Amino acid sequence: MGKEKQMIIRNTPYKKGEIPKHLKQYTDKLAQASRECALSTEDLEGMERVQAMNACVSQKMKEEGIKNE
Repeated sequence: MGKEKQMIIRNTPYKKGEIPKHLKQYTDKLAQASRECALSTEDLEGMERVQAMNACVSQKMKEEGIKNE
């Protein structure tokens, strides 16, 4: 019986505060969407606000993707 080879994939995290090159193109759009959504959800609190913010940012990023295609 031969010795089996194993493939090990190592996930190395990025340094704290570092933005990976492949994500830099989205940082300005994400920041703008986050600011707009924060303003539109000011009246909400707790988990309700978190869910509304997530939905809002997701929708805005999808809209941006459609505009840029």
